Amino acid sequence: MPKGSQTRTFLRQHGPMAAFGGLTLIGIVFIWTAKLWGLSTAFVTAVPIGIMIFYLVISLIASSLRVHNEQAGDNLYYMGFLFTLTSLGVSLYRFAGDVSIDEIVRNFGIAVTSTICGIALRILFNQMRRDPVEIERSVRHELAEMTRRVRTELDSSAREFSSYRRTSSQMLLEGFEEIATQAEKTGEAIQKAIEALSKESIKPIQETAAKLAVISDENLKLFEQRAVKANELAEQATERLNSTSEKITTLVEGLSSSIEHLSIKMNAMRLPDEVIRMELKPTLDAVNQVADLQKRQSEDAVRQAEEATKRVDRQTAAFLESVRPVTGIPEQIAQSLQPVRDLSKTLQESVSSLVAVPGQIAALVNSLNEVSGALRAAPEVQSIEEKTSAYSGKTANDETLTLSGANVADVKPAKQEGKAAEDGKPKEGWFRRW
Repeated sequence: MPKGSQTRTFLRQHGPMAAFGGLTLIGIVFIWTAKLWGLSTAFVTAVPIGIMIFYLVISLIASSLRVHNEQAGDNLYYMGFLFTLTSLGVSLYRFAGDVSIDEIVRNFGIAVTSTICGIALRILFNQMRRDPVEIERSVRHELAEMTRRVRTELDSSAREFSSYRRTSSQMLLEGFEEIATQAEKTGEAIQKAIEALSKESIKPIQETAAKLAVISDENLKLFEQRAVKANELAEQATERLNSTSEKITTLVEGLSSSIEHLSIKMNAMRLPDEVIRMELKPTLDAVNQVADLQKRQSEDAVRQAEEATKRVDRQTAAFLESVRPVTGIPEQIAQSLQPVRDLSKTLQESVSSLVAVPGQIAALVNSLNEVSGALRAAPEVQSIEEKTSAYSGKTANDETLTLSGANVADVKPAKQEGKAAEDGKPKEGWFRRW
């Protein structure tokens, strides 16, 4: 608890008693001392009365020393009575000496004066105090008057509230009816506006849908036409590819048969193995390379055709998938038909490359025919054919090899002699020149 609050509590509890006791003690000591010192009677009488008035003032002003009016009046009365008894006691004490009776009577006058002052102050406080019965009577009268006023006000308020309730109920009913009527009118107006707005908004949608349907039909027809053309081009390219492949196959078969026929003839010629190997190795290598090249080109062409067909199928499926949304159909069709154009170009390139194959095969066949004619026209080959036909009955390998070596030995001097007769220089064999 704070120190200030403790001090206030202490003063409120013990302050009135301490003030009364202190002032009373001061007055008693002053009267006793003044009597013994023989001070003036007026001064000795005025100081106790001043102490009593000072106690009256502080009991009215100081909040912590304030007491009830009745208690304050009693305290003043008892304080004056104590001052009176003190003054009488001092007078009786001094009566034992040589003091005259007049002085003792004066002392009794001082004592009576303090008693009179205390009684007067007590009467003053008692007159200031109001009678509780009178206070209660006046309070009851005022309460009754206020009760009548409150009842009157409550009755008027009840009447006003009842009137306000009836008026409010009537206004609410009228307001609800008006709101319901207005709501019906507003609902009808909103419904009409919504219907008109929906009709107006549906018209552009219907027109747009019709235009989109027409555009979609036109695009579908265009796509069908282009798809048919693409299929026709693909079929034509496939037919051309098949015909080219058949031609290539025929040419390759003819080439194979020519090579087989040539090999049969050369086997029948029974040329020496080394001569045939040395002379025909470049030709056979060229033939093998051409055959491999034709085979690879054929396989590439077939693979490109298959890839083109698969690409067409994929593009067709992608186009069918892209046809679903209506927007952007022309662009999607152009994009989807681009691979078809690329396919036609690819097929044309592959067909052009295949068209060049028969010319290459024909050139190869011509070169083989020229080689065969040159071989047949050579006198050495004719002499070898005659000698090999003369020895056709022999089957032993050692004899055939011996005969072949002799034939080669005969061919070389003959060739050298013939060529020396032409330009006077030694020449190589026919297979070296070829």
